[in-house]
Amino acid sequence: MAQALYPSDLTGGRRVLWLLTVEWAGYTLRLASDEVDVVTEAGESIPYASGLDELELSESISLLGDSTGQLSIPLEFLAPAGMSVAYRVSLGDDLSTARGELSRWVEGTTYEQRRVVLVGRLVDPEYGAADEPVSTSLEETLPEDRAQIPGPGAKVSASTWAHTDSLMDGSVGVAYPVVIGTPGVVDDSLGAQGWIPGTPAVWVDHRAEFELANPGAPGDPSWPDITHGLFLVIAGHHVAATRVYLNTDADPTGDRFVVVNDYDQAGQPVALVPFFSTTTAADIYEFDIYAEYQTLINDSDGVTSYGLGSVDVDDSFSDAEQSPVFVGWLDPLTGGGGLQVGGRTIREAGDVMEWLLSQSTIPVDYGRFAAAKAALARFKLDGVISARVSPWAVLRDEILPLLPVSLVSGPAGIYPIVWEYLATAADAVLDLDADTNPAIERTGRIKYDSSDRSNRIEISYAYSYRRQRHAGRIVLGAAADQAEDATVQVHPLCERSRTRTGQRLESSLETAWVYDTTTAQAVAEWQAAALALPMRTVDVQIPEVEYVHIERGQVVTLTDSTVYLSKQVALVQQVATDGTGYLTVTLLLLDR
Repeated sequence: MAQALYPSDLTGGRRVLWLLTVEWAGYTLRLASDEVDVVTEAGESIPYASGLDELELSESISLLGDSTGQLSIPLEFLAPAGMSVAYRVSLGDDLSTARGELSRWVEGTTYEQRRVVLVGRLVDPEYGAADEPVSTSLEETLPEDRAQIPGPGAKVSASTWAHTDSLMDGSVGVAYPVVIGTPGVVDDSLGAQGWIPGTPAVWVDHRAEFELANPGAPGDPSWPDITHGLFLVIAGHHVAATRVYLNTDADPTGDRFVVVNDYDQAGQPVALVPFFSTTTAADIYEFDIYAEYQTLINDSDGVTSYGLGSVDVDDSFSDAEQSPVFVGWLDPLTGGGGLQVGGRTIREAGDVMEWLLSQSTIPVDYGRFAAAKAALARFKLDGVISARVSPWAVLRDEILPLLPVSLVSGPAGIYPIVWEYLATAADAVLDLDADTNPAIERTGRIKYDSSDRSNRIEISYAYSYRRQRHAGRIVLGAAADQAEDATVQVHPLCERSRTRTGQRLESSLETAWVYDTTTAQAVAEWQAAALALPMRTVDVQIPEVEYVHIERGQVVTLTDSTVYLSKQVALVQQVATDGTGYLTVTLLLLDR
């Protein structure tokens, strides 16, 4: 290996310094590894006193994990001259409440161009006299979600519906469903009518038969003395869909029904399937003998849409047992689905992740989310939250296993790192060439890791809530797998793995959040790229002044003729800083 250059040879004498800002009891302490003035873009000079010891930091992440571990950096610093930490504590200022920001700054750049590494709290600080340093750790706050969705009042109760006494035991207290996307909409190969039951519905009124208070309304003497009072909540929010399909165990074929966006008695938005389709009544929930009702509509595409009170639909909706009802979110008239954000139905994975976090108590870096969304647009998510749960739990348990994503905590909040396992050289944002740049050097041998490999990848999707099983299945594997099961798709990476190892290494994933076959295929494809072949990683040393803003997850190329690498596509897995003027980056080499 070539002898590394001194940092001063690379930077024209410019230094890369640690900057520490501590906010404590109304005071702002600014410390650096050397005394320096940092100028803002507006020309303001911000003085940093010396007194911060040099630090070593490794920002690492597990490629197949859902998030990083808690980042904690040991610190030792001397308070600026004239500032006594002990004196301030004696006055009642609790040092353990202090918060800090640690950043890297290249001399000659502006304050705004610093790279913020960590914002967190000072943990278990130790202090002494004025000439004794403060020892502590700056620690980021792990995501802790104290929120739950749906909200506590978004449920069937006497305060939200007038006729809960008509419901069977177990129906009162049930949460309203939160519906994302178009659950149940599938290819014709998975559902003969283009849909399967994708969400459960919630009975809120089941007066299957009741007598009118004043039978024979004026102007409508033919109206019967007995009618239906059936209402289903299909979502605890307004929806884009104007039509959905419903079925039950007794009527598995199902029919199309009208959807009404309205409010429950507590003023909460809901999406309903009512017993009528249209009405001139002032109160949508109570039958008015003077109003006009219509329990079926002949839609423009020639299909009839019903209300639950129509005599033309199966009696399973009005039976005494109050059969569970299931919803397929197919709306051929508008293509509408469930929850709308910004006037559109959200389905793309980045939008769904961002919305879930927006409902949590976890700080979110919306700028970084916006930047990551395009890379996640190919994944369409459709699902339902049918019981109270934290948004973070839904994200962690249901969504992240489907995506090549890790969530990490940054200075502005949590944000996604998208691992582009299918990246090419055209996607690279940096070209690291050890042959032409003497400041770039491989610092270790290339390492193999064969743990957690898989060459037969199975994805079960399109979950039927009525049948409680998955209707769809995609399997990627080797030719030998296809010989045993004709439905297996031969994938070149799986084939290479099977040929090399001689073993079948299986992994499987079941999900209730994918109904789109193209998305299921995309999930299987990225998993094959990530899992089929052993991981190869290499550590490379690069000058910090030039690459101070390198990020985990970035696509780069590496050239190093000593190990026969020429524009090898790689992902940045880890960035380590030791204050020497160099960064050590761990690169995952992508095999093709």
